[in-house]
Amino acid sequence: MPYSSPITIKHEYQHALFVNRHQELKKALNWVTELTTMRLMVLTAPPKAGKSWFLRHFCQQLTKGEYIFVDVLEHLHDGDLDLRHLVNQLSLALVGEPLHPMADIVAHIGQITHKVQGSKILVFDGLNEVHKSEQWDDFQYQVLSPLHRNVATLRFVLALREEFKIPYKLKKEMFDLELLPFNQEQASEQIEKLSSRSLSIILAQYNLNRKYQGNHAGTNAFVAQLSDLQSQTQFPVDAYIDTLDILQPEKYAEAKQLLQVIFSLEKEEWTTEELKEGYGQRTGEFLRVAELGAKMNFLTENMLIQAVPPIYYRLIPGLSILNSVLHS
Repeated sequence: MPYSSPITIKHEYQHALFVNRHQELKKALNWVTELTTMRLMVLTAPPKAGKSWFLRHFCQQLTKGEYIFVDVLEHLHDGDLDLRHLVNQLSLALVGEPLHPMADIVAHIGQITHKVQGSKILVFDGLNEVHKSEQWDDFQYQVLSPLHRNVATLRFVLALREEFKIPYKLKKEMFDLELLPFNQEQASEQIEKLSSRSLSIILAQYNLNRKYQGNHAGTNAFVAQLSDLQSQTQFPVDAYIDTLDILQPEKYAEAKQLLQVIFSLEKEEWTTEELKEGYGQRTGEFLRVAELGAKMNFLTENMLIQAVPPIYYRLIPGLSILNSVLHS
């Protein structure tokens, strides 16, 4: 595995360390209490922006027994979703019945739908870590859609990638909730909770004072842990990229190489042609536009870069700081 950095931006949820997102939490709780036909809430945000923490904090505001929390990461093996394992856990939580080893998933879901009692909110955290769109399709057609269609007392919360397509019938009943970037007050609060040193001291050590926006929760967590590296004055760019473990291991090397090329452009926004030229200058390998497009699509699908119509691209919040760091 390539993720050898001593720094991690993956933390287990702790209520005391949570930086409240009042605006988003209010919207989510209003969705719970209001009589609405929107039975599906979809949470979107860039990688490491705090979706899992938000969902766990959201669940803590609900009554025990009002929700079922499904950690999809527990059902991922080498990047592949074990749908049968997930359905078995979900079935046990819903009706107390396991999925028989030889049973068909769709048939089993059909059999248990009439046994569900009371209202429940099914919270699926980690679906955004499913990298294969066909596995998302399997989940929605074999699990999500039939439960949504046949059990009117169920509501659903999903953390998803933006490119994952929601079926039209579900989209009509979808409430889209986007986690907003942190403001400076939230950033300072987060780092004070995670570090024994103040944000200003850490930023001064790495010469980030005028550049750091603090709008990305994952990057803040990384910066907070730099307080343990007091003898180091150069921002550890490679270590930061290594913490982006949403990258598929088999794609890691080429994704990291492409990110480093993007950093070397010294631009906030760039075109495919500019990246193609920079890639050739840095690597000595000159790609066709289609080949480079495939590599960029991978970064886009992993929400590391985003399109800026009509022809430009840029890094997501959090990663964009590295341009300034590398070229200060």
